[in-house]
Amino acid sequence: MPNHIKQIDKVLDGTDQAQGYHGPLSPSGVKALKTAIAVMGAMIALCVIVIIGRVIYLASGTTSMEAGQLYSRTSPSVEFVLPTGAQVQNVSLNGERAIVTFRLHGQTKISIFNLHSGE
Repeated sequence: MPNHIKQIDKVLDGTDQAQGYHGPLSPSGVKALKTAIAVMGAMIALCVIVIIGRVIYLASGTTSMEAGQLYSRTSPSVEFVLPTGAQVQNVSLNGERAIVTFRLHGQTKISIFNLHSGE
């Protein structure tokens, strides 16, 4: 039987016959507890370092496309043709499309326009 298994058996049964101690706090039991505490402390420290590093990475990193860059390739002015008398209520951008919500003669209508062509 390997030596480390014999030591575990001594700790589990509460005796350390080589030293004449009995109970869970025999010298081999204390050594095993100190080792377990050191390993757990090192694991906690490593996890905290990883978490702090990840937060710093996410906070300092830039996205692949900053705000405003998405539409910098489009023409600076795109004209949308709405019916005469239409009142624009909302404009939403979705990729290369503009979704315009407007009211005309008491009815709410939606038009979708391509930002490149204006159609």
